[in-house]
Amino acid sequence: MISAPAVCKVLSAWKTVGGFDMTSGITGPIGYIVSRFPKVTETFIANEMCSVAARDLGIHLFAMVRTDEPVVHRSTASWMPGMTVGERRPTALLLAEARWLRRNPRRLTAVWWHTIGAAIRTPRLLAKSIYATAVGVHWADDLSRMEHVHAHWATYPAQIAWVANRLTGVGYSVTAHAHDIQTANPMMSRKLADAAAVVTISEFNRAFLLDRVGSALAPRLHVIHCGVDSARFVERNPSTTGGSATFVCVASFMPYKGHSVLLDAFAEVVAAFPEARLRLIGDGDLRDSIEDRIRSLDIADSVELLGWRSSEEVAEIVGSSTAFVLASIVLADGQTEGIPVALMEAMASGVPVVATRVSGVPELVIDGRTGVTVPPGDAEQLARAMKNILEDPSAAEERARQAIDHVHGEFDQETNADRLVDLFRTLIDAPGETGRRSVSPD
Repeated sequence: MISAPAVCKVLSAWKTVGGFDMTSGITGPIGYIVSRFPKVTETFIANEMCSVAARDLGIHLFAMVRTDEPVVHRSTASWMPGMTVGERRPTALLLAEARWLRRNPRRLTAVWWHTIGAAIRTPRLLAKSIYATAVGVHWADDLSRMEHVHAHWATYPAQIAWVANRLTGVGYSVTAHAHDIQTANPMMSRKLADAAAVVTISEFNRAFLLDRVGSALAPRLHVIHCGVDSARFVERNPSTTGGSATFVCVASFMPYKGHSVLLDAFAEVVAAFPEARLRLIGDGDLRDSIEDRIRSLDIADSVELLGWRSSEEVAEIVGSSTAFVLASIVLADGQTEGIPVALMEAMASGVPVVATRVSGVPELVIDGRTGVTVPPGDAEQLARAMKNILEDPSAAEERARQAIDHVHGEFDQETNADRLVDLFRTLIDAPGETGRRSVSPD
């Protein structure tokens, strides 16, 4: 369903990104910082970079960790050859510390004072926080050659951007998504308060951040939804979905995705509709427990675990399904969804959806209009919503048609890329006010 944007097909030659010569070294308008790359669950970031690059803003990608993902989508692969990866050698990191200790010991000391002071309150995150700061010190000069720095996630990418800002004054912005603001995050308020701008993906998150960080953030806080390239989605023909009732879920096997609730609900569906099938696209640490749950519910013949699939395969599987279901829950530490891109993709294709009322999901799935939402953790109501789709398919298809318009209007990748680029240009063009901010030694 996530097809590589046209610009990313052009980028396969890996010569230029939006007119920025990537072969000439690290220099250019926007430095994007991410935690891990590639990451199969974060293709929306690669797609966003493609859309931004297509608007004549050069991008250089900085990734703390280069991963070895089993499935790399084309839009993701196009960014890998030229990206800068976080240094792992202690000697290189220590040399960077020594250089900054000579150049500006007060700023470097202040950076470490804040890092240790905040992270020591959350010991389990201390090592990661220390590493992020060390990478920030190591990358500071490279990032200072960017016109602007943008960090995806308010955790360690934002910390790296903050370190570079404290040392060099380079302006930075942050996109906050979900777990990065919902769970323990050392220095979150400081990282966001010092940013030239903060982007978040939902009105739910906006209200959350204003409450958590304070109203002073409001003028610099922008809601820009993650999106899908809706022009590339073709509305499915319900008659092509086949005779059997097939539900599909695209989600990593993580606790907050609620697979156990989905399986409990589906067992009720199968009891009423024995021909129903459930296909799970994804994988993760909970695979064994999910398989155990399937066996204990005696629905193994009705559930198919497909693992991770390419974007093209996902498009075909979701498009031929009766409905898309996501049973997200809220964990004890507050972790839950942002607004899942997989839901947007299903809706853009005209596939009926059922989801739970968590975080910003109701902004996408408007209950009774663009889909159906149920309370999180309620398998009985989830089963009822799934069965209703089979009992009243015409109503489900009407909601699906309205969902297409909603995604095109509010969750279109290109429209939201325009908004993001406008923000970047404002930050770059007004360095004295919002872009390059002066730094102080404390």
